[in-house]
Amino acid sequence: MAPDLIRLWGIHAPEVFEEGGIESRDYLSTLIEGKRLTCDVIQSDDGDRRVMRCTLPNAADIACIMVAAGHADDAPLISHGAYENCRRKKTSPTSIFSGYQNLSANMGRDQRGE
Repeated sequence: MAPDLIRLWGIHAPEVFEEGGIESRDYLSTLIEGKRLTCDVIQSDDGDRRVMRCTLPNAADIACIMVAAGHADDAPLISHGAYENCRRKKTSPTSIFSGYQNLSANMGRDQRGE
């Protein structure tokens, strides 16, 4: 059975053929693997995907986590700024993934207790 294709509501994440797309997909896969999600269907997109707002078992919004990690950006025309506060400080306002390298470097230091 093929997995259902969905689009997370309110964010823009790159497609797998775009720069950062594979990394974004892999981050999301790791984030949700083996977890029971709660998802509400918002609408359907132009393709075969349903647009959903999903949370983890601890009620954390998956789209917000993706934005905070630098793998997506708020889509304010859709979300009306719902994920703007999830955003970490970025090094360049022109790239939605500009803060990702800094976030990864900081995460490594935090894990070593620095």
